[in-house]
Amino acid sequence: LDCSVRNFEDHAALDGGPDGLDIIRDILGHLPDWLSHTGVAMLEVHLTHPPVLQRLLNEEGGGHAQLRLQRVLPDFTGRDRIVVIGRR
Repeated sequence: LDCSVRNFEDHAALDGGPDGLDIIRDILGHLPDWLSHTGVAMLEVHLTHPPVLQRLLNEEGGGHAQLRLQRVLPDFTGRDRIVVIGRR
């Protein structure tokens, strides 16, 4: 990584595990406790992650039965990177 990234970004944010979703999985595990009935979480993710998250949240027995991916929004560059996750 470029020094401007490596030296100033949180290393946990830069190493998301084999598929880049370690911290996202951790957040998903807490969302049922954190969200109100109508609340949502908006997360900026890698370009490849919205469809992966859709599959993960739809998996039977995946541990996220209370959650659903409601929308995917573009970031300021127009790329679909913002996922909106709420309760089912």
